[in-house]
Amino acid sequence: MRVGVALLFGLAGAAGLLAADGEAKPGARYGVEPDLTTYPQDAPKAALNSVLKAANAGKFDYLAAQLADPSFIDARVKELFGGNFEEQVKDTRDRLDSVALKELHRFLSDGEWKIGEAEASIRLKDVSDRAVTFRKIDGRWFLEHPSKPKT
Repeated sequence: MRVGVALLFGLAGAAGLLAADGEAKPGARYGVEPDLTTYPQDAPKAALNSVLKAANAGKFDYLAAQLADPSFIDARVKELFGGNFEEQVKDTRDRLDSVALKELHRFLSDGEWKIGEAEASIRLKDVSDRAVTFRKIDGRWFLEHPSKPKT
């Protein structure tokens, strides 16, 4: 009987760790644990703020592992960098230079959002050839790679 009660409490505790609100707790990617308090992703605008916050703090490993589209990052790490995540981090750092970050800040402050159930985008009125896009996966919003507007 004691074993059964202990097992029941153990399973209940594990379920509590896995699902505070019915969703599984996100796991580490490439050794980088999620920090949804510091870098929230519960809405597209929050995710963009988190991308900018991580980049401004030099946390490009966090940005690549936890804020960017996981399937895009996984494919690049595997196919382009031979499994070396650090090369992806370096590439992310190089691409998000001061000019790119300034433009992302402009998208955040001046952009027009279009938010759907699982996709979101932000565009600037005077920039027709670029957009910032997001997709929702397991309750979190992730920055997508393509910067071309979807039609």
